[in-house]
Amino acid sequence: LPGPAILPTEPAAPSTETGLRLDSAPNPTRGEARLRFTLPEATEVSLACYDVRGRLNEILLNGERLPAGDFDRPLTGSRAAGTYACRLQTAQGSVTRLVTVN
Repeated sequence: LPGPAILPTEPAAPSTETGLRLDSAPNPTRGEARLRFTLPEATEVSLACYDVRGRLNEILLNGERLPAGDFDRPLTGSRAAGTYACRLQTAQGSVTRLVTVN
């Protein structure tokens, strides 16, 4: 997965073209956060987080085939304070959300 080129500022809006949804809670976070996402159809999914310089921080899913539905993944590991871009990518498209760690 290449790093995100544009970091969105609006959280939690579904992509109108693809039906993909990606949310993070709590956001901002001081400890554990969870990424929740919705897939409108079965597809291969990649989910990864990047730092503000576009460097890969964590891979949560790497091309795994999932059915349509709602899913939840914890953000694991420790992160330095800052803003991270979490990107959900499927064959139908991608959506990116910012997660702030205090």
